[in-house]
Amino acid sequence: VAGLPGYLDGADTFYDLPLSLQITDAILISAGLYWLLIAYAIERLRTLTRSATVAILIPTAVFSLPHLPAWGPGPTVTLAVSTLILTLVYLWRRDVLALILADLSVDIYGILHSQE
Repeated sequence: VAGLPGYLDGADTFYDLPLSLQITDAILISAGLYWLLIAYAIERLRTLTRSATVAILIPTAVFSLPHLPAWGPGPTVTLAVSTLILTLVYLWRRDVLALILADLSVDIYGILHSQE
């Protein structure tokens, strides 16, 4: 979208932060995402709508779609698919800590490899 920074601009800004702040950011975002947007939202929506499908699709869309203007369709679809997979894993195992650690491991890997 014209006038909006692209994914790489935001990534460059993030990677310019001190390493300790990058890791703190990854921890807080991973924990917040999976506790609030996935676990809490899914459980509440499933109770309210009695539909697992609705409980899966709404949080996935709420998390993924705001990334579209800045990231573009390719990274946003990738994010939506990975969020959908982890959401299904949550419904299967009900283990939010495992999701947080999975997301965090990918983020930390990316952060550490950006330091090279």
